[in-house]
Amino acid sequence: MTGARSGALADADARDASVSGPTVAVFSPLLAGSYFAGVMRGIRSRAAGTGTLLVGIQTLDASRDLDYPIPELTTRVAWRHLDGAIVVINAVDLGYLRELRRAGKPIVMVSHEIDGFACPVVSPDNRPGVEAAVAHLVEHGHRRIAFAGNLAQHDIRERHEAYRDALSAHGIAADERLLYDTGDNVEAGGDRAAAAMLAAGLPSTALVAATDFNAIGVMRTLAAAGLTVPGDQAVVGFDDVEAGAVLTPGLTSVRQDGAAVGTRALELLLGALAGKDVPARRHRVPTTLVLRESCGCTLLGSPAASPRALAVPAIDAVRTGLAKVLASGGRYEADELPDTTSTTLAGLLAAPRVVAQGDLDAVAELLCGRTGRWSRVHDTITCVRLLADELDEEHPEDALARARLVTDIALALTATQGRVTTLEAKRLSESLRDEYRMSFELLRSQEHNPRDLGF
Repeated sequence: MTGARSGALADADARDASVSGPTVAVFSPLLAGSYFAGVMRGIRSRAAGTGTLLVGIQTLDASRDLDYPIPELTTRVAWRHLDGAIVVINAVDLGYLRELRRAGKPIVMVSHEIDGFACPVVSPDNRPGVEAAVAHLVEHGHRRIAFAGNLAQHDIRERHEAYRDALSAHGIAADERLLYDTGDNVEAGGDRAAAAMLAAGLPSTALVAATDFNAIGVMRTLAAAGLTVPGDQAVVGFDDVEAGAVLTPGLTSVRQDGAAVGTRALELLLGALAGKDVPARRHRVPTTLVLRESCGCTLLGSPAASPRALAVPAIDAVRTGLAKVLASGGRYEADELPDTTSTTLAGLLAAPRVVAQGDLDAVAELLCGRTGRWSRVHDTITCVRLLADELDEEHPEDALARARLVTDIALALTATQGRVTTLEAKRLSESLRDEYRMSFELLRSQEHNPRDLGF
């Protein structure tokens, strides 16, 4: 069990002024992992400044495999102090939920519904993202589009249904022979699906994978068999994890914003605790398709090989590409992006000159602050190089100066992102240290009262 909140630790029975709001438990099978951590980040962000005390409770034994059953949690962890609870994907069973409700605790669930238990449920909207993925593959000329996923999971079944409906909308009949059961949501399941695809003679030309890690497993197994992505099989995933973004080719994926899901879940629970009427229904958070190379696109989101083939001026092409890179960072909507970063980089390359290191660092700080991921830095550098190549053809007299500038831009971006990554690693190390300390304090519970959460 780990506890966190927006103020300093304090006794739950004698809170100080900084903890003036409710106490909320977050039950989750795992507190790590791209989706679970994103949900927790959104919950903590929404709780900041509200005086809300958050208690994170991991219900799955950390030694268990990721393909887990619903944990049989029976301990009433801190129930006497709780005002409400957020329950994330299969964290507890139906009996525990009913007991929690009988104890008078409002509940909001995340990404999971249980028959016979009506409550608000917040989840990514699987349908539009999958529909966009199928439509995009059809635009690339694909008709034999397969699906791979673990249909035992509710969210995956929703994605499969959206896939079937999207095929039908494009006049394509779903073929059950192109459905591959992965058995789990990780790379091993993707390996199994790809092995089945190869055994069947690779009857599809494209695949929608229910998770990015399934997709990564598929790509790995196909590559081991001497096949190429997207040449022999276009692949689209779901989740937009960093591991897929940094592959070669980069994995096209449907992004689900775990942080937005967590934020919405806490908003609904705080509303219920404040006496508002919160409907016991699905509350959906939008998903978006992020284009990379695994579907057949280039970085600029088109099958074209270069900005020149886009039939637009090169400087406009790189601005479009940079805008896509920035928008895919997940922190800004595309129409909210200021054009200053792409205009600055494009303008520097169009008229190369000696640029002060401070100016480059300022642009790098702005860009890395918006994206937060190594893959975005890589994509930005690729955009810059594409534009430089294009401008070299038009103005060869500046080619050497432009090459030096591209190198300076790349160095500034990687150095800045390195500093960002170092800070993140430091925060992770501090978090692990705190968890380690708390675990040992729990083992020494005979010396403390663990219910006061102040040890």
